[in-house]
Amino acid sequence: MIGRLIDKAALTLLLTAGLYLFFLNAEFGIPVSCALALVCMALGRYLYKKRPGARRITVSQAEAALMAVAMMGEDEARDALRTLTGLDDAVFLIRHPEDALSLGELYALWRGAGDGATVVLTCGVDAAAARFAKARSLELIDRAVIIKRIRKTGLCVPEEPPAPPVAHRLRRLWDGIRPRPRMLAYALSLMAMYLATGRALCLICALGVMAVAGAKGIQSCC
Repeated sequence: MIGRLIDKAALTLLLTAGLYLFFLNAEFGIPVSCALALVCMALGRYLYKKRPGARRITVSQAEAALMAVAMMGEDEARDALRTLTGLDDAVFLIRHPEDALSLGELYALWRGAGDGATVVLTCGVDAAAARFAKARSLELIDRAVIIKRIRKTGLCVPEEPPAPPVAHRLRRLWDGIRPRPRMLAYALSLMAMYLATGRALCLICALGVMAVAGAKGIQSCC
C-alpha cells in the first residue's frame, strides 16, 4: 500500500515537472507555467477518474457495504452473501467484520459440514483456523474476499445521492467568494506581469480577477 502511494506521488511529481518545463520552454514565464501545469494535472486527474471502466468502488466503500450486510437480519444477510458469491449450498456465517473466526468455531462448523465444505463469512480468519481449513480442504470466503468481490461488482454498495446540478454547484462556488483587498493586489500583480512580459494570458487573468472583485463588491453593497 505504501509502495503504491510512493509510486503515485513520484509519477505525479514527474508529470507536473514535465508540464512545467514544457510551458516554460514555450516562454510562458515561471508563474504562468506553474499555474498551467497545475491546471493540466487537475484536468488530467479528473479525466482519469472518469475514464470508461474505471474502478469507482473504494476500499472504504466496500468495507461500509460489508458492514451494512453484517448488520442486516439473518435471512437478508444470507441472501446478500448468496448474491455476492453466487453460492447457494455454502455455510454462511454472519459476524462483525472486525472479528476473526477462531479454530474452535471453525472446528464446530467442520463437525457439521464435513471436509471440502465452503464457508462464507463476513469476518476474517485467524492463523490456526486458516491452517485447519487448508488441512481439511475447506474453502473459506472471508472478509477480504468479499470486499474484493464488492469492489469488482459494485453489488450491495448503497447508492450515493445524485450530485447537485452544475448550475447549483457554480452558484455555491460563486457565493463562497468573498471580496478581499488581496484580490486587488492579485490583479495588480498580474497586470504588472503583463506589462513586463507582454503575455495576453496575464492580462486576461488580471481583468478576470478585477471583474470578479467588482461584481462581488457590488453584490455585497446591494
